[in-house]
Amino acid sequence: MSAEWYFALGDEQKGPISEEELRSMLLGGNLPVDIKVWSKGMSDWASAEKVPELYRPAPPVPVLTSRVEPEANPSAASAGANPFSGAPRPTSMGVGQSSSEHSMRTRLGWNRFLARLIDYYLLMMLLSLFITVDKSAEVSMVNVFMGAILTFGILGFVESWLISKWGMTPGKWIFRIRVVHQENRLLSYSEALRRTFQVLVQGMCLGIPPMNLLFQGLAFKEYLDHGTTAWDQRNHCLVQHGTMRGIHLAAAIGVSMLIFTWISQFSQAGV
Repeated sequence: MSAEWYFALGDEQKGPISEEELRSMLLGGNLPVDIKVWSKGMSDWASAEKVPELYRPAPPVPVLTSRVEPEANPSAASAGANPFSGAPRPTSMGVGQSSSEHSMRTRLGWNRFLARLIDYYLLMMLLSLFITVDKSAEVSMVNVFMGAILTFGILGFVESWLISKWGMTPGKWIFRIRVVHQENRLLSYSEALRRTFQVLVQGMCLGIPPMNLLFQGLAFKEYLDHGTTAWDQRNHCLVQHGTMRGIHLAAAIGVSMLIFTWISQFSQAGV
């Protein structure tokens, strides 16, 4: 019989759940790898990534520092007693999501969306340095479609290369998101390329408006309902999340200001 585990989710303590369930949630990206966990026999709470039984990260993985501080030290609890003093005895996790679990999954889903948005605009800014646009020419829907397909096509090759090398892109680095294989290794370029183009086609409709909004909404709902996406399951990928530090927050603010300035300049130029 596997050990029973507890974890801290926001201001709530969850559990007990089996070691297999907790490991699956960590590796599947449903919980941050630096979440605080505890099981009988441990002297204190520990970050999940520091517990060998639960998590063995693919090297090289950045050190993740948890900001979750559970309420009590469970080592003082007697055998069979509630390890969280001052809190009701936790119950086993059911099929449905609790509000805190749904909130966590929603936050991680938005992080993934914003990371991709940052990557898209950074690429657009880079391309604008090499591609000149005739501002006097009339812009048709065909031009919009072809521009979206071209941009997302280039993004697919660039993103795949970055993921095969580091498991992340600039946007994913900012939000501390890492894509690896279920075998706990980096994806090969062909594996990353296959996953990325499935994301761009199935999850974003190659950015072609207005279908891209529908596809992204459906993909977001799929992640909220199942904690994963069809392309990650199909390609045996795990999406790991960590807590953003000061440098990542600063980078997010700086990149956001840069993108906003670039969009404002293009709007004023009438593009």
